[in-house]
Amino acid sequence: MEMFVYACGSLPLIHALRAACAEEGYEMPSSGAWDESGSDGSGSDMDENENAPSEAQERPEEASDTPPEAEGDGAGVCVCSDVEGVGVGEEESLSASSAPSASSSSASLRQCWYADDSSALGKLHGILVWFRALRRIGPSYGYHPETAKSFLVVKPELEQIARELFEPEGVQIVTGKRFLGGYVGDEGGRAAFLCEKVEGWVRGVRALTSAARNFPHTAHAAMTRSLQMEWDYVFRVVLTDECALSPLREAIAKELLPALLGGPVTPSEVDLMLLPARHGGTGIRDPLDRAAAAYPASRASTKVVSKSVQGKAPFHPGDHRATIRHALTRSKQQQDVAHKTKREAALPHIDRRRHRVLSR
Repeated sequence: MEMFVYACGSLPLIHALRAACAEEGYEMPSSGAWDESGSDGSGSDMDENENAPSEAQERPEEASDTPPEAEGDGAGVCVCSDVEGVGVGEEESLSASSAPSASSSSASLRQCWYADDSSALGKLHGILVWFRALRRIGPSYGYHPETAKSFLVVKPELEQIARELFEPEGVQIVTGKRFLGGYVGDEGGRAAFLCEKVEGWVRGVRALTSAARNFPHTAHAAMTRSLQMEWDYVFRVVLTDECALSPLREAIAKELLPALLGGPVTPSEVDLMLLPARHGGTGIRDPLDRAAAAYPASRASTKVVSKSVQGKAPFHPGDHRATIRHALTRSKQQQDVAHKTKREAALPHIDRRRHRVLSR
C-alpha cells in the first residue's frame, strides 16, 4: 500500500482533476460522484478552505466487488461523503492528494480524500469496484457513504452505460455538478452554474446598496471583507467570461458605488473607484479584471501540488513554496501594471481639483 499525505487546499485538487480528465480526452471530467450535503467551498474565509488536510491512498479491491465487463467503459470521477460529513460541490469536492489505485477490473483509479469526502478518477467499472468496496469497508472505520447524496458525472455519450452500472447502487447520474466550490461537467451546465452564482452576488450587492444609504462605511466593509471574497474564490477555480459577469459589474457601478458616494458616478470615476486603495481606488475589485487574473494565478501557484496529485512528479515542499512566491509575485506585478494603466486613463476625465489627492 502506498500513501501520499499533504495538507493543501481544494485549489490544487480542482486543477489536478481538470488536467487528469484532459488526458482522458475531456475538457472536464467525464464522470464524477460526490456528496451534496452542504458547503460549496465558496466562503469568504479562503485560508481555512485552502489549508484543509487531505489524503489519498491505494487500496486493493476484492473480487466479489468486481462488476461484469461491458463495452464502451469510459473514464470518470467518483466522490462521495460520510453520512455525518459536510458535502462539497463538483469542481470542488476532492481531496488534497491522490495516488493511483488498482482495481480488480484493471482500471487505474486516482483516489482522493478532502476532509471526509472521498473521490476517485478512473474508468466507470473501476469506479464501481471502488464504490462498492468503500461501502463495504467504510463502516468498519466509522465512514458511512450516503448513496442518495452521491453523484456520478459523465459525458452524454456515457450516460446510458453509467445508469446501467450505477443506478442499482443508488448513485445519481448527471452530466455536470458543483465540485469544491466550482463546477465540473458540460459547458451548458457550467454556464448555468455561473449564471446562478452571479444572480446571487447581484442580490448581495443590492442588499449592500440599501444598507449603504444609511451606513456607507459598514456596507463598504461588508463588500471588501466578505461578499467580493465569495466570487474571488470561484474565479480561481472556474473559467469565466465577461458576458457572464457583466450584470455583476453593472450592479456595482450603477447601484452600489452611487449609494456609497451619495450621488451619481461617471464611468471614469467607476474605473478609478474599482482600483486598490494604493492606486486611488476604494478597494472594491472590478470583477472583470479579477476574473481575468485569478484563474491563471491559481493554476500557476498550485502547479507543483497538482502534478503530485496526478502522480506525475514527486512532491517537494521547497519547490511548492518557491512556485507560490513566483506565481503570486508575477501576478501582482501584472495586475499593478494594469491598474496603473487604468488609473492613468481615468485621471484626465476626473476633476483636476482631485488630482493632487489621488496622486499622493
